Amino acid sequence: MSNSELRRIFTTGVPKSASPEVGVRLEIHTLLANPQLRNLYLLGLESFQNRNENDPRSWYQIGGIHGAPYTAWNGETAASGMGTWGYCAHSSHIFLSWHRAYLALFEQTLFNDVMEVAKQYDNPEIEKLAEGFRAPYWDWVEEPILSKDITNPLVSVRRPGATRDEQIPNPLACYKFHYTDVPARSIGSWGSRPTTIRWPSNNTPQAVDQVEQMTRRLEQFITTRPFGSNLNLRDRLFMLLNIEQRLPGQSFRAFSSDQWESNGRSSDYASAESLHDSLHVELGSHRTLRTRGHMIDPSVAGFDPIFWLHHCNVDRIWALWQAIHEREDANWNIREGADGDVPWAQRGTVITENTGLLPFRKNSTSLWTSKDIKYPAIFNATYPELTTWTPTADRRTVSREVTAIVRLLYGPQTSNDRIASAIQAAAIDPTGLFTVNAVALTPVALTAEPTSVAALVKGKAQEVLAVASSKTEMPPTFTSVTPPEGISTAEIPLEKVVINPTASAGKTTHREYFANIRAHKFAFGGSFSIHVFIGQFTSDAKARPTDPNLVGSVNVFASDVNTSHCENCLEGYDKGLVITGQVPLTSALLDRIELVGSLEKEDVTPFLREHLHWRLHREDENHTSISRSELPHPDDLVFSVTSCLVDVPDAADELVVYYDWNPIPEITEGRPTGTGFDDTEGYEAPSEEYR
Repeated sequence: MSNSELRRIFTTGVPKSASPEVGVRLEIHTLLANPQLRNLYLLGLESFQNRNENDPRSWYQIGGIHGAPYTAWNGETAASGMGTWGYCAHSSHIFLSWHRAYLALFEQTLFNDVMEVAKQYDNPEIEKLAEGFRAPYWDWVEEPILSKDITNPLVSVRRPGATRDEQIPNPLACYKFHYTDVPARSIGSWGSRPTTIRWPSNNTPQAVDQVEQMTRRLEQFITTRPFGSNLNLRDRLFMLLNIEQRLPGQSFRAFSSDQWESNGRSSDYASAESLHDSLHVELGSHRTLRTRGHMIDPSVAGFDPIFWLHHCNVDRIWALWQAIHEREDANWNIREGADGDVPWAQRGTVITENTGLLPFRKNSTSLWTSKDIKYPAIFNATYPELTTWTPTADRRTVSREVTAIVRLLYGPQTSNDRIASAIQAAAIDPTGLFTVNAVALTPVALTAEPTSVAALVKGKAQEVLAVASSKTEMPPTFTSVTPPEGISTAEIPLEKVVINPTASAGKTTHREYFANIRAHKFAFGGSFSIHVFIGQFTSDAKARPTDPNLVGSVNVFASDVNTSHCENCLEGYDKGLVITGQVPLTSALLDRIELVGSLEKEDVTPFLREHLHWRLHREDENHTSISRSELPHPDDLVFSVTSCLVDVPDAADELVVYYDWNPIPEITEGRPTGTGFDDTEGYEAPSEEYR
């Protein structure tokens, strides 16, 4: 095909001509629970993956936009001549907007395949169902246990005209490379594997996925497991969706990208990109068997079907944040320095909200920009929690509705919820004690078999909103936990945990603690992790991710610049790109509150000085431990602890507020890679505006 023919592929999302109503992207497990929708989805995926790999609409070509084979997709190169070395937008302020356009291209292609399958049934009801189809997301906090329809090597489907089910290779479990259309060498060393894989049994092309082991690890990483790292992901997501920077130009940039902004603030180390990185690493690194899967390498991650479930959820997290922080529309500021922070930018230009998002073409003369796609439903798709957010809706009302949903979905088991629940319990039984406990999380589930996408959404939204509206009236329930050796269930006065235990001001206030981490992204030869512990931990490097005293990890999704052809990555290496991440510590302190004494600084500081530890690991086959005292440059890794006050409103539809951030250098002073009193990052004066 000529370039003029190639340019006829525009990124439109699902066109309104094919689907007049805004469709809803469903959680993958909700979608799979509907037999007809599941069938259409799997057959649509099969058709998509069977397309000739030379076709720009093929799974291979669209997946390859994310990295290898580092060729110009659909002939799209920038005026600067860049574009043949990939379109990577990681660690950039346009990380989220670029991936939103990318998701729209994937979704429109999949939608077309699903519709073609539906038409073959010659059934108007099935066609109507397909019209509402949108790409699903995987909510890995609420639904961490993957359905067997996502992991089994074979699945059953009912083809048009068939009278019985047929077993087919599962298009959600992996993508099978053709290698007859495009040579294996186009994706480098990964070309020896016939399919994508997540947790390989060995390092040979014959390896099989260790599905059960991966599923167990995800359960450990995310779900309820007292005194472990699971709360890290939930705490991180909950805080990220609530926090506001309240400074011009800061909120979106801090929320979106893991790129460090040297602005003297310790409140913006968390980001959607850092959270996104953790799932890439966990889904692509089998530390026990010392093997690696496609999801851990940016150059090939886009070929794995789970990539799209993951990134749809990342986009949903951004959309939730947008809905909640409606005043941040005035704080929308994408601006990065000259010399190109993405590979297709003209040298000497500044990246802004009007920078074209290559290779996603809006029409024959222009590319989509971040400003164009700011509204989540611009591509004719939305999410179950956002169905009331329309162009004419009152944004403040939408904000309060979505805030209530987020507090319901992700608040339980966080440090905020545990403290607030203890205060509610004290109101019922005024003993004035805080008891270490784990509050059982009851998932929201549909009560009836859905018959359409609309029914699926309506059922979910109604139940979520109903529970959210009654949340403050529900008495807390407590389930005792058995702590590890050396830690006992504690009962201590509430004033040791909260600042205003009677909640007379319509809110409770307590102090929280975080480990802040910044590192050179490309200093360690690819993806890497920093594991944070409270207490003693194993000397076995590959067992550290499941150590009982692991509090949490910052996982960094990075290319190995020694082998990568990614232009953005090579530029980042040359410029010494620094990224940030954050590990919440408060839940772990609550688990050990009897040993700590209280959540006040005078008790927490000496406790963490003695018991807080962190270790750096390369995410290679050996999960290699990297000595912190032998790093080539002292700023390759910088570790600090910061603290803030948190207001938890009684009203379920109000934001939890984090404010008055200040570091505690006494904890890390003099320790390898730890900050001291000479580090100026993080001192922020309290402000009444935050209260």
